[in-house]
Amino acid sequence: MEKGVHTEVITLKCMYIEKLLADISRQIHKYNEQSTNIKIKMSAGIAFSNTSIGNMNELFAQADKNMYREKKAKKQSSKHALNC
Repeated sequence: MEKGVHTEVITLKCMYIEKLLADISRQIHKYNEQSTNIKIKMSAGIAFSNTSIGNMNELFAQADKNMYREKKAKKQSSKHALNC
């Protein structure tokens, strides 16, 4: 497979995963609006590579960084909403 095709496949997979995560996030938000007892929070980080052979530690590290970046953005967003 050509490099451009690999990049396109990874981009499509990433878009699909991001859509799934957005759908899950919407469902959690919906649940939290209706729930009075338990509130759910979720953060996720994703990372992709053309090949994971010998690359898993780096992929996990990148996914972890992405997750903490998302958590930080959510925290800043909620702080901003409280200050408005």
